Amino acid sequence: MKISGEIFLRAQAELGEGPSWNAEQHLLYWVNILAGELHTLDLSTNQDRVFKVNQYIGFVVSQKNGDVIVGLKDGIASFNFATSTMNWLARPESDKPENRFNDAKCSPDGRLFAGTMAIDEHPGAGALYRLDADKIIHKILSPVSISNGIAWSPDYKTFYYIDTPTRNILEFNYDIETGEINHPKTVIQIPREDGWPDGMTSDQEGMLWIALWQGAKVCRYNPKHGRKILEINLPALNVTSCTFGGEKMETLYITSAWKGMNKEQREDYPHSGDLFIAETKIPGMPSFMFGN
Repeated sequence: MKISGEIFLRAQAELGEGPSWNAEQHLLYWVNILAGELHTLDLSTNQDRVFKVNQYIGFVVSQKNGDVIVGLKDGIASFNFATSTMNWLARPESDKPENRFNDAKCSPDGRLFAGTMAIDEHPGAGALYRLDADKIIHKILSPVSISNGIAWSPDYKTFYYIDTPTRNILEFNYDIETGEINHPKTVIQIPREDGWPDGMTSDQEGMLWIALWQGAKVCRYNPKHGRKILEINLPALNVTSCTFGGEKMETLYITSAWKGMNKEQREDYPHSGDLFIAETKIPGMPSFMFGN
């Protein structure tokens, strides 16, 4: 089955990423990584506000106190919108100035799972970390090359993870009491012709929605048998991530990028870097907040 996404915001971001839905404020957060921009898109007014953080920004997630947590080149910080100030929470790779934080998600129990990668995408340079509510950070998976999509099953017992160059989606058992992941196995393999798996989210039926870099689409997969069951075709070559939001949690918000595209590709896919929406009629999992 195939459906088409619609252009929602003509952002033209070089590396648009990390959409996250704040249901309480009806806001969509997203980032433009290389420009160091944190965006807040108010769905009631369609106003997109931009906050400059002056370094690469890989992700943004909500906190229960109203602030957000951002992943930057130098570490993880809490960001206050009213004052545009940052409070550093963790710098686990202060000895690796060639790395930066990339994609991240909060777990249903309020922990942050965030990964790193080399700025030049050197293989094996990154890792996956878990930041608990007590602000203690743990390295939980390494080596990683390009840490990307993260999602949970509706019963919170399964954790899904993407290290992009492997083209595999891994499944782990998830312990909601401790935040530990274990017993990994590959549940989906993305064929070369479909592009590279990037960001990911899940829906309330237990299916995974995977953004495909150089694939011009988001695909819905069943992790039980690993097969694709739906495609959302997009006029953007590099599709980076997606998240559910809206009143019924049935709207998929999709980010994209023009990074690395040549002149011919830019002409063929002029909306690369824009923000898209697709009405799925399938309720998605929420963007969980950090904290107890």
